[in-house]
Parts: sequence; structure tokens; C-alpha cells
Amino acid sequence: MNSIVTEFGLGIKGLFMAIRFVDKHKLYGWLLLPLGINLLLFLSSAAVGWMLADYFTALLHNYFLSEYDLLNTIIGWSLAISIRMAALFLYILFYKNIVFIVLSPLLAILSEKTDEKATGKDYPFSAKQLWIDVLRGLKLAFRNLFVEIALTLVLLLFAFIPLVGLVAPILLILVQSYFYGFSMVDYNCERYKMSTSESLRFAKTHRSAMIGLGLGFYGLFLLPYVGWIVGPVLGIVGGTLVFLKIKKPEQRFTQAQNQIENN
Repeated sequence: MNSIVTEFGLGIKGLFMAIRFVDKHKLYGWLLLPLGINLLLFLSSAAVGWMLADYFTALLHNYFLSEYDLLNTIIGWSLAISIRMAALFLYILFYKNIVFIVLSPLLAILSEKTDEKATGKDYPFSAKQLWIDVLRGLKLAFRNLFVEIALTLVLLLFAFIPLVGLVAPILLILVQSYFYGFSMVDYNCERYKMSTSESLRFAKTHRSAMIGLGLGFYGLFLLPYVGWIVGPVLGIVGGTLVFLKIKKPEQRFTQAQNQIENN
């Protein structure tokens, strides 16, 4: 129980460690790099969402609200607002997955640079290794997206059950936080030569840290646009620092175990 609480606290502190780390090592440029991509992504997604909302609103209006009177006008406006709100909710819900997919090459490099500055290790640039990191990041992002969608749909169904529905929103946030934290940490798992199955096992073993890490950065997405820009960058820096904090005692344990086995 102690380790669960400790690792959850470590995950939560990931945000503050990332802010201090960025300030200490003057990594402000990395906060601005995703700006253009985020802006393009935001505007294009908003445009597509708005057009789809218009289409479905018109479709429902034609089928169910053929007569134009005051009541139908009110219902029509209510539908339009509801559909747009639903589109916005879905956008916010899955935005982080889209960002991790689009920004994967930049985030892989940033994770490596953070590790170098934090540990003093040198990771010579390798286009081949970067490509491997990007492909793995994309594969994991898509896998997490599908699993998260499935779990989200199940939890949304639970939301309609009395009493259980009160817990469903909390569980939904925790599930999303877990996958968010996992996405921020996996670049390190690849760099430390973990297979995909080992990476999944690492995330499950330290799920409280993953949830704490994701929860801390989940709050950033509540800040309009600014949080969406800096969230992925601070998330990767924080995820790398949390990973290294967890990995240190594990490495010491492995070294001690090897010494015992050799003796």
C-alpha cells in the first residue's frame, strides 16, 4: 500500500519536476516547437467537427422536424448545441492521443534529451533508432487509443446505472490518466531496450505512478489552448523524470541480485 501511495505521489509531482527541469536547462524552445502543429491540428479538427455537427443537425432536422414552428426551432437549436458539445467532448477526450501520434518524432527526441541532461548519459543521434522509436510510439498510441475508446464506451454505459453512474466519471478520468501516463513513459522503455510486452508489464506494475503522472497533466488540458500546447512537452519531460526515479531502485535491486547469484 505504501509503494502505491508513494508512486502515485511521484507521478503527481511529475508536472512540477518537469516545470523545474525545463526552467533549469532552458528548454523553453521545446515548448514553442509544437505551437504551429497544435494550431493547425486544432483548427483543422475544429473545422471538421463543425461541418459534421452541421451535417448531423440538418439530417435530424429534415427527418424529425419537418415543420417550422417555435417548438421545432427550439428543439433544432438544442440539437445543434448538443451535437457541437458532444463533438467538443470527443475532441478533448482523444486529443492527447492525436497529439502523441502527430508529434511522435519530436517527443521521442525530447525524451532522449531529457534523459541525457538528467543522467549525463550520451545518446548519439541515430536516424534508424529514431525511426524505431517513432514506429513504436505510433503503434502504442493507436493501441492505447482503441483500448481507451472501448473502456470509455463501457464506462459511459455504466453512467446510466443509478449509484454506479456516480463513480463512472471518476473511473473514466483514472482510465484516461493511466493511458496518458503510459504514453509519456513508453519512449523511455524503448530506449532502455524493453520489448512491448515488458513495457506493458512495467506500466501495469507501476500503474499508480502512471495514473498520478497522467492525472497531473490531465489538469493542463483544462486550461484553454495554452495547456494543450505545453501539456505534451511537459508530459514527456515529466514522464522521463518519473521513469528514471522508478528505474533507479530497480537497477540497484538487479545489480544486488546479480552479485548474489555470482557469489
